[in-house]
Amino acid sequence: MTLFSKLQKPEETASSVRKAFETRIEGFLREVDAPTGILGQRDKTLNGVFNWGRKVLNDKRVVEHSLDDYERAYRSSLSQIEELKNRLQQTQAQLQERDGQLQHAESTIQQMSLESSKMQAGYEDMIALTNIEHIQTVRSIQDQHELEAAQLRSECEQKEKERKMYHEDQERRLVGQLLTSQNDNGAWPDDKLKYKFSELRQLIDSTTSPRNKEFRIPDSRAVGSRLDPTNFIARVGSGKGHYLLKSAIWKILQEQFFSIPFGFGVFGPEKVPGELMKVYFTWRELFDMKNRKATSDDIFALLRNDRIANTWRSATFQTINEALAADGTLSHSESLLAQFSAENTQIAADRVNAVLLGIAKLSGNGLRKEVEEQVHEMVHVTSQIAIQFGVHTAQLQLLLPAIGEKVEIGESYHDCEDGDYNKGTVYTVDVVVVPGLQRIGDGRHDMTSKRSIVPCEIFPAES
Repeated sequence: MTLFSKLQKPEETASSVRKAFETRIEGFLREVDAPTGILGQRDKTLNGVFNWGRKVLNDKRVVEHSLDDYERAYRSSLSQIEELKNRLQQTQAQLQERDGQLQHAESTIQQMSLESSKMQAGYEDMIALTNIEHIQTVRSIQDQHELEAAQLRSECEQKEKERKMYHEDQERRLVGQLLTSQNDNGAWPDDKLKYKFSELRQLIDSTTSPRNKEFRIPDSRAVGSRLDPTNFIARVGSGKGHYLLKSAIWKILQEQFFSIPFGFGVFGPEKVPGELMKVYFTWRELFDMKNRKATSDDIFALLRNDRIANTWRSATFQTINEALAADGTLSHSESLLAQFSAENTQIAADRVNAVLLGIAKLSGNGLRKEVEEQVHEMVHVTSQIAIQFGVHTAQLQLLLPAIGEKVEIGESYHDCEDGDYNKGTVYTVDVVVVPGLQRIGDGRHDMTSKRSIVPCEIFPAES
């Protein structure tokens, strides 16, 4: 064997080479801690190793990308954590500051509460002391006031008593002068007419006053159409019944004493045409030839316009008045005029008593003697006023508006409850409670001007 042949390596076969590579590949895989059996039996070649390496490289890149994402997210989280830490520190600092403020506020509140309690206690003491002083002062003032008031009351009562006595004395003196300073048979001045009319009104008011229980109209009791033709009680209630009763009495007096003007109705509505009017017709024929055949529609036209006619009328009725006077120089108690006067006053009294008795019977009562005496007095005063309608040279007349007529509250018309409070207001007449007294002219130079001596009182209809 030559040296060359000794140095030449034995010839390697494919199988040995493969096996050698497989051995080396397995050794490499073990070195890199690759999983066992990662290559199949057929991939234990260099190409398989390369494929596996590429796969490992790709996986490595994926992992690296993921690690980069994780790192970025981690850094972002660290930044957020740092920011949160800063905010937490700021919040903690604010909380500490707020805690300090709260502690200071609590301390201030406690101090103020303590001061408030002290002040309240002081105020309560002051108020209690002030109340005691106030009560003592008020009591002292009240005692002083009551003492002064008692003294003033006593002085006032004494002065009022003296003033009342003085006024009563003056009134008696003036009324006495008014009633005696002139001939009772002559014409009364307006003041005396007003005084006598007020006297008559007071008699009627006193008789029909609601304090007289027998003349209170019971609820749900009809008074009849003659007394209440307009159904007044049903509309306004029985509490206003005394107004209707007054109206009924005044209506009777008007019919018995004032139904004919110029005083010719003083003896009643029936006797005048047959007796007293004959005197007037005879006189008119003597002094007024052109109207001697005048019809009944204008029989009083002469008295409304002629001075001489009114002078005759006044003189005639003054003579009649003197003949009827109780203190006349001659006895005329059995004269025809005296009979007419007595009959008429009795008829008027009987009619008024009949109305009052009818009302009293509604509540099971009768007429008291004092009521009958008041009725007698009221017809007597009415007779005195009625004859003045003839004695007076001026034309006197009762102011009697019709039911449903519109009147204005003022000098001539008053509300029976409110007087002339609503002056200027126009009302519709429901009931004439009290007729008015009116004077027209003076019978001499003035025949037209009107003056209200006593206002008419009405109960207005509900609007």
